[in-house]
Amino acid sequence: MKKRIALSFLFLAASPVAAQPIRLSNPTADNVAAIDALVKEKTKDKETLRSLEAALRANDASIPVKERAAWALGQLNDKEGIPALLDGARHKSLLVRSAALNALLHLRARAGLPVFIEIAEKDPVLSLRVRATAALGLLQWEKAIKPLVTLSTDERVEVRGISALAMAATHSTKNNFTEALKEMAADSNPYVQERARMALAMAQKKCDKMVELLNQEDSDIRLFAAVILHKVGGRKNLTKIKEAANSEANDEVKHELDLTVKAIEKRIAAAKAAQKKKKTTKSPHPKPTEKKTP
Repeated sequence: MKKRIALSFLFLAASPVAAQPIRLSNPTADNVAAIDALVKEKTKDKETLRSLEAALRANDASIPVKERAAWALGQLNDKEGIPALLDGARHKSLLVRSAALNALLHLRARAGLPVFIEIAEKDPVLSLRVRATAALGLLQWEKAIKPLVTLSTDERVEVRGISALAMAATHSTKNNFTEALKEMAADSNPYVQERARMALAMAQKKCDKMVELLNQEDSDIRLFAAVILHKVGGRKNLTKIKEAANSEANDEVKHELDLTVKAIEKRIAAAKAAQKKKKTTKSPHPKPTEKKTP
């Protein structure tokens, strides 16, 4: 039986007759357990999703409930919940801000661009600044270019380092970050230098190199390698990407690798269909019949 959330209550039911309402204004550990159950069962009906948004926005909901609701909206891929997550990303609680930011990152929400920029540049918590900078790169959107360039000269080495990887994901012939990354490779800090050199290699978007980077200990490097493979990976890389996805411990990296596998399989299927169509529609020209000379 599915667990369900109502607008004013969270229900955690063991059987149809044992369901007990738990008021948001009187939170217990069961509230969080109920939300966890919804995600585990992939409960995505509209009533549940809207109720999670209401929980995130409710003034009388506890911080743990708000945090878990934000997390759940991301895990359940609720794009209609993005406005609530944008509000959550500006919440005074670090836990809520962090969960909402991660959910927006998970959803690759372009509507989150102003929030990503705001957090990346101004949030007092360094870890959130780093995640927001990563989110700018994960958007792979030209509107993120200017803020990434600004962040590449930030006073914090952690922000400069992640901005290099974000630039690699956004790099293209049109939006070329090569010169900026070369400058960063001469940074005064060894950490930024290494990240910039790694980003220069990633910007070339060579599949074999990206697959190799999936073995790196740094989850940010694995994440951006997976993002690039999402676009350029092919049949040759599919087995190793599947193996990496099956052994990946980081939820966000695994999510991206799973999406990458689906994208590659879709490209392979499309190529097969196109080839089949070409064969069936091709009409060979018959050789003209030769006339015998009497």
